[in-house]
Amino acid sequence: MTTPRIRLVLALAGALTVAASTAACTHPQAPVPRPPVTATTTPASPTQAIHAPTFTLTIDVEPARAGTNVVNMYATTSVGREVAVQEWSVTATSSAGGQPITAGVVKLAGGHAVAHIGLSSAGVWRFSFTLRLSDTDEETVYTDVRIS
Repeated sequence: MTTPRIRLVLALAGALTVAASTAACTHPQAPVPRPPVTATTTPASPTQAIHAPTFTLTIDVEPARAGTNVVNMYATTSVGREVAVQEWSVTATSSAGGQPITAGVVKLAGGHAVAHIGLSSAGVWRFSFTLRLSDTDEETVYTDVRIS
């Protein structure tokens, strides 16, 4: 025999279950924005790996000197498979201030792209890499690179 209190608890639990399952079925969930991932907080070498939740981005900045630099970018999964990147975006901002510089990016393969960027001075530059993996999935990662 159930008491009125137990019947009330069971009725509320049932109502919450129905409401939750109805909401999940009728309202598609929008992608949850992820916080940006930063590889380093101190200037790093021109070659480094930046880990994000859905990929690892390996970058190589050459010659890592003031002037025109080439940035090779490789996106892989946690098990080393190439990630199919739909769109790449690269910017760099000097620690001395100023406006961000946008790099021209050329996609070479699904998970490999190269960017050309003119860096006006030596110092620490904050690079921002935005990778669009699908129509709804995009992540941005950051790292500091010392330019001589």
